[in-house]
Amino acid sequence: MENIGGLSPAEQEYLLLNSPGLEPPKGVTSNFTSPHNRNEIVVGVMIVGVFFAIVTGLLRLYSRVFVMRNFNLEDYIGLTAYFPYFGVIVMQAITTSHIGFLIDQWNVHLGIYLDLLMYLYIYRIVYCLVMLLAKTAILLEWIHIFNPGRERNWFFWGARSMILINVVSYIIAIILTSVSCVPTKKIWKPWIDGHCFDRRTEDILTAWINLFIDLAIILLPQPVIWRLNMTRGRKIGISIIFSVGLIVVACATGRIHSNMILEYHGNTTYGATMNAIWAFGETTGVIIVFSTPGIPKAFAYNTFLGNVVNAFQSWTRLKDSEASGSGDSKQSHLWPPTIGGGGRKRLRKPTATELDLVETQNAEDIELGQSTISSDRDPKSWIMKTTDVNRREDSASKVSTERVLERQHPWLHDHESSS
Repeated sequence: MENIGGLSPAEQEYLLLNSPGLEPPKGVTSNFTSPHNRNEIVVGVMIVGVFFAIVTGLLRLYSRVFVMRNFNLEDYIGLTAYFPYFGVIVMQAITTSHIGFLIDQWNVHLGIYLDLLMYLYIYRIVYCLVMLLAKTAILLEWIHIFNPGRERNWFFWGARSMILINVVSYIIAIILTSVSCVPTKKIWKPWIDGHCFDRRTEDILTAWINLFIDLAIILLPQPVIWRLNMTRGRKIGISIIFSVGLIVVACATGRIHSNMILEYHGNTTYGATMNAIWAFGETTGVIIVFSTPGIPKAFAYNTFLGNVVNAFQSWTRLKDSEASGSGDSKQSHLWPPTIGGGGRKRLRKPTATELDLVETQNAEDIELGQSTISSDRDPKSWIMKTTDVNRREDSASKVSTERVLERQHPWLHDHESSS
């Protein structure tokens, strides 16, 4: 580029944009034709993550439209989060096809590197929008499930504090991202007039706050779950459902590490795309955490999906019964088996939280315990199941019993005659 001064501005720009994005290390030659990257791993992770995010979202939507037949505020907010999440998916796809993940900067042209800076700018905005909406929806649902009476207890104030911190943090993050360079175009066109500030401190601080909120979302419901009057196995199952966010915590931790080692003025393409992988895992995990609590209701008793599952289970049991032969016919009276094993259980009124957490066909699925239903529920809903019992007296048995008593105790007959 020694003679670049004698070229026209258009020719100078062409040569500049087609030069390496970074001077390669000594002894290394830039490879623009087939640079090493990890696109195959990223594409596999994207397919799995997007599949689960969409399926769980559809199941939650189905449960709200066809089973619950009502939408709460958290449903509107959480489902809205899917729109910026699709933006994250688009940015991931564009980066994969146009640049590549975990690729060294000296193996891409400067023009492609500048395009990456524009994609990352959009990525940060949609990432913050997903987190702002989805985490707020999750915390609102936690309040709806674990504090249905809106009691002013530690859970009430803890969840609302996390909502405030979450909303304020991501609004500030969006504003700082938007004004990181003035004008904004200077982010991917560094030669134009303007100014930028160093984003490292803001990125790292936002990542730590993000991890703090993720941990709070996981830990807040655990004390309430383990105080419910339910079997230990059911408590463990519900606790696992509400601990899906551990995936989000792992990704948030990875993003903190990625931000701390990111070379903002060095091999940026490698570190920035690694950061984008962790961010995709975070957004996908948050979407799944929002959708997961609604999945059991989609398969509730007497719903379309519930009937499909029951029909499939009945068919598989019938096949197993036919395959086992007559040797198991003595135990046929035990089929279909009851959930949780045999034995009679006394009925009791489940709490409002338990009714939100567990879909049961009758109250026998909940272990006996001292509990009351919150006042905001209709007392008519306390009746879980009614049974009509017809009492029939066997007259033949009665006559035979009376004759035996007369033979053994003749004084009874005399007593009845005298009376």
